[in-house]
Amino acid sequence: MGLAWRMLGSREDARDAAQEVYLRVFRHLGRFRAGQDFRGWLYRITVNVCRDAARRRRRAPVSDAAVAERGEPPEAEEALLGAERWSRLLEALASLPPKERAALVLRDLEGLTSEQVARVLRSRPGTVRGQIASARMKMRSLCVDLLGNGEGGLP
Repeated sequence: MGLAWRMLGSREDARDAAQEVYLRVFRHLGRFRAGQDFRGWLYRITVNVCRDAARRRRRAPVSDAAVAERGEPPEAEEALLGAERWSRLLEALASLPPKERAALVLRDLEGLTSEQVARVLRSRPGTVRGQIASARMKMRSLCVDLLGNGEGGLP
């Protein structure tokens, strides 16, 4: 559910997405082949469900409403970011193009390697690395702008 929450920016939307992920896994478990990366398969389903949800709702996956609701980040991240900084981070994530957002969330927040992200997104590792680099530059710039003159900004 953490990935869905980061992609959609709302706990309620993430819960709905998690239910849809479980349904899709159940329906398509017969398509999963032994020896295939189950974790990657599950990530791919989750990313696709989040993209579908965002498309259906015709809004960016991380919305201003999510920032306004000021949802608390998971415990490990809560220790690193205060609620205000977390909200600003969500604002910056909301402004990224969907492919860059997905690549950045999977790589930097979920901890997958670039190769794993490429498999999940059905892309090439070089393309993913470029998306991640672009997203990081945009995030750094946006966070500095949002936090003002580097106060508590990203390194």
